Amino acid sequence: SDEIIFFISSLKKGDFFGEMALITEYPRSANAFAKTDTILLSMTRDSLIRFKTEHPLAFGKFAFVIAKTLADRLYKVEERIKNIIKASVISAIT
Repeated sequence: SDEIIFFISSLKKGDFFGEMALITEYPRSANAFAKTDTILLSMTRDSLIRFKTEHPLAFGKFAFVIAKTLADRLYKVEERIKNIIKASVISAIT
């Protein structure tokens, strides 16, 4: 297989993953592996839409948490990219 497996992050109790695929309907961008026994909550796009309809206030809070998490993750990716570019520039001039 040509699949490359690499570590992105560790999650702790209460964290979540897969939100990009849930929101955009694009395929998942990563897989998750548990180191220990784990209890997961799975949400489909249909259940997300039903949640929005049936519990709009709770959905607003839920959407804010997802937005903040995505923003935090984007910031971390930007920092990684900046560090890669810096390292590349340094190695090019040395």
